[in-house]
Amino acid sequence: MMIKRRKLNLIYQLLFLAGIAIGFSACGTNAGKASYLYDMGTERSPVADGYTAVHPGTLYRDERGYGWLNRPEGAFDTLAGKWNTNLNRDGVLAKDSLVFRTDLPDGTYLLTVTLGNNSTNVLNQAVYFNGELIADSVITPWYRIPIKSVNKMVSVRNGKALVKISSRSLIAVQDIEFRAVNRQAIGSVTGFEQDTVAVKQIGGDFAARYLLAARYYDLGAWSRSVKAAGNFSLRMYLAADMLEQIAAVENDPLYDRAVYLLAKIHYWINREDYDPYHDAAYKKYFAILKKKYPDAEMINMYLGEKIPFDVENTTDLTGAPQWAAKQHEAMQRMLKIIHWWVNEKQEANGELGGKYGDDVEILRWWLPAILGADDATAKKGYVRLADGVWNSGILERGFAKKVDDVEHSAELFRDTHPSMFMINYGDPEYIERCLISMQNFEKVWTGITPMGHRHFRSCYLSATEVLEQAPMNVDVPLNARAVLPGLWAAWYNRNPTLIRLFSEWGKAWLADAERAGNGKPAGIMPAAIAFANDGIGAHTGKWYDPGLAYDYYKWESLGHINEMHAQLIGMYGLTKNTAFLKPVNFCYDLMLAARKEQLPEKPEPGSLNWAKKVLLDGGVDKGASDNPMADVFAMAGQIRGSKAYDQLIAAHGNPYNKYLISKDTAVINKGFDEVLNSLRYNLPLLTSEVKYTDRVYVPGSDLLFGMYTGHFGSGYEYPAAVATWKNTGPDMGIFVRGGNARSAVVSLYNFGDARTITMQTWLLEPGVYRLTLGSDTNDDGTIDADETKRMMVLKERVNQITIPVPSKKLQAVIIEQVTAGKKSDQAADLAFAARDVSVANNTVTVKVHNVGNVRAKNITAELWDGKERMALGKIAGIDAPNDLVPRWKTVNFELPAGKMGKEIKIKVFTGQPEITTLNNSLSYPLKN
Repeated sequence: MMIKRRKLNLIYQLLFLAGIAIGFSACGTNAGKASYLYDMGTERSPVADGYTAVHPGTLYRDERGYGWLNRPEGAFDTLAGKWNTNLNRDGVLAKDSLVFRTDLPDGTYLLTVTLGNNSTNVLNQAVYFNGELIADSVITPWYRIPIKSVNKMVSVRNGKALVKISSRSLIAVQDIEFRAVNRQAIGSVTGFEQDTVAVKQIGGDFAARYLLAARYYDLGAWSRSVKAAGNFSLRMYLAADMLEQIAAVENDPLYDRAVYLLAKIHYWINREDYDPYHDAAYKKYFAILKKKYPDAEMINMYLGEKIPFDVENTTDLTGAPQWAAKQHEAMQRMLKIIHWWVNEKQEANGELGGKYGDDVEILRWWLPAILGADDATAKKGYVRLADGVWNSGILERGFAKKVDDVEHSAELFRDTHPSMFMINYGDPEYIERCLISMQNFEKVWTGITPMGHRHFRSCYLSATEVLEQAPMNVDVPLNARAVLPGLWAAWYNRNPTLIRLFSEWGKAWLADAERAGNGKPAGIMPAAIAFANDGIGAHTGKWYDPGLAYDYYKWESLGHINEMHAQLIGMYGLTKNTAFLKPVNFCYDLMLAARKEQLPEKPEPGSLNWAKKVLLDGGVDKGASDNPMADVFAMAGQIRGSKAYDQLIAAHGNPYNKYLISKDTAVINKGFDEVLNSLRYNLPLLTSEVKYTDRVYVPGSDLLFGMYTGHFGSGYEYPAAVATWKNTGPDMGIFVRGGNARSAVVSLYNFGDARTITMQTWLLEPGVYRLTLGSDTNDDGTIDADETKRMMVLKERVNQITIPVPSKKLQAVIIEQVTAGKKSDQAADLAFAARDVSVANNTVTVKVHNVGNVRAKNITAELWDGKERMALGKIAGIDAPNDLVPRWKTVNFELPAGKMGKEIKIKVFTGQPEITTLNNSLSYPLKN
């Protein structure tokens, strides 16, 4: 999971909403007590309601009772369409130190000093009150907002208050506020949960601030909220800054509520972008509340206590193998979470409330529910989000409209569309979307370097441009994220343009891995390549650190490097060119040798020993139990059909990949500990409490996907599943024990009534096969009784096999090739879906696509009503989209008046070989 930290200048393109300067004229919880509020700015800038204007020329005089003891050097006003409040648009400036005096009645006050000059220039200031340091090293901008407030309870004696601000560089003060506070209790405890009605009854400016902060928090990151109220993370920081003022007054009736909301803000900001400050802040605030509310479940959850939750489950698990029982529980719990998001949270446009860029990341663990349990709700939610992203207006030609680093600009399309090849196999819409997206590869993103290599021009991309200034003008392994949809499209139809372009790019990276430079050992993939001069490591002189804004571009972030390893392994899968395996093979051999060596504890960064240690340790991406290198070794092994990588997979792989080597189900059962540990507890932190959707994930979910499909990873990396399933559900235990191009072994345990399910094969090549079914009495994947056999012919790359499964008997399914069939990478592919059919004025129009790689000829289209063919249409031919431009033609049928039923069936076919015929017909309901 990538850490996200947006550039600060984005915040200045957002509205600082009106409402934050509500006119804080008096502390509502201290009726009758005066507040002294000073708004700093230029002589011409407006003054916030209830505040007294203070300009650089407002020097202290006894008769005035307030002002500067030393004159500020200037003032600023930054409205410029960016700041929509009179309070925080302006301020005064000085160097070294600045002292403000005001004469106040003796008493206790809440002092608030707001610092910052609304720019990206970093300021470091300290605040003193009556000679006492109350805040040291106040940094602005404060994360994503350019201001920071200092809040402190102070006592005024002898009627004089001196506020000093000092800095080694620039001082910028926006406002100074004194609010009188009665040290005695000023209200009864009213709870900590959000209660708008109660807060409004309390009234006052603290209530107004709390309500505004709560509104910022509750609005979330929906696109409509961002349009109305600005960037969500910006609002979270603004809310935190406001709430800190209330949290400084311990006896205020809003204190508990403010502290609770403040704690949640810091918790979710910390989950989104870990920072020691936020980590300490949320723990501190929740700990305060725990002392008052020791039994409050939500507080305890946030503090890390595991609060279990139940799922409705009447299934009898008696007699089931342990793996099936654990899989059943895991899927029931996974579906509870997914169903909540789809049914309770998702909107018609697919959004889940965390903005599209984060929402899409939640889909990374949904595939077991869709392709294993065949859950309709999960599929609906996935497709709705994929379509929502495509239709949102934030994409152009299948990629982000706005330039951003590739990790962020690619995720919108990359996290939604590759898996649609499996979810809706053969659907032309998603194939063509991926082809359209890959038009950017040659036209916008890549070019030829001085060494004649095809490389990306930059790692900051959009659909229309790249940033070519240093240090962004480099090709990085993570650019493979942008290309993943194209890799799937190339797998589907062997598109010659994609294979040519990806081969050129892949061979460039092979050559760069082979050569040494800037200290890089030959054979290792570099962290970046400069487009302008093919320089290794680009502008830093360090092959392992290109000096980019995000740490995940460094070489020790192996997940980043492995994106290119996976791309090259995929190219081997498409071309069978073994050269594409050289970099991953080199890493394997390096790790294998290093295991026998005594490496230095702290080798020189960039040295060969350093690279060995990073590989063995798993880099910064190492999970709780597996090394990220084992993932690409498992991918290479599965696509090669080779055991050459087994030693390191067995040592460092995830539980499913380890099982494929050891065949020990204890590895599987132990692996479920991680999955169930994340699914049994704290449901609200996975659903209703979530503020950043990209932080909802299920550690270890690869185990579920592996068991259901036989795939080496999460599913979206490359199409190498043994099987996916239909008509299964959570009551069908599925364990793919192995498979390749000529065989498959699967265990099935049906917790429900006897039924027939459909196995969709992905690796089995065309040919004649023997399917053997029977009871497995000792859970070893072999048949012990009730054996039945049948022969079958698999004609296409992806086939559907029906399998009867009795109730509560462990079944073994063994598929073995008897005779190999013919296979060809050259094929047309006629395709259409329900969206391609329209009915108007008794005319049925069908849009027929060709998503293959050769021209489809002599196409026949038929319209059927039940068993009667009602109409016939012809299409002379449809070209193949080999230039990445979709191709289709339409055919019209006239509906006979009064003769049609409630549903029609449409079929298209040609005498040519096709990639699949599963997309050649469909039933379409008629509206009567």
